[in-house]
Amino acid sequence: MSGGYEAIPHGPCVICGAPGTQSFFASRPFLTRTRVAADGSEEQVSEPIAPVHVCQAHFVEVFSERLPIGYCAEPSCRRWGPLGEASPCGVPYVELWPEDESS
Repeated sequence: MSGGYEAIPHGPCVICGAPGTQSFFASRPFLTRTRVAADGSEEQVSEPIAPVHVCQAHFVEVFSERLPIGYCAEPSCRRWGPLGEASPCGVPYVELWPEDESS
């Protein structure tokens, strides 16, 4: 594919579940977390973050941040959804990188 772009399949819309028509990646493609081994030692691991998929009806609102989305980083969930709402595992979707952490 020319231009260095890679087509990614569209998943369901993170807002309504309708078929996604647009996809984009988070500003940082990995989430770093601390993993504790069986022996009690800790190590930093980076995990990829799935792209955001939205339907045509929600694309402008999500992309312009008028409809903010958050991420659930729980290992059993790891998905995007409406900021502050409960994810399927029950943990609210949160902002991954609050603005005050960007510096």
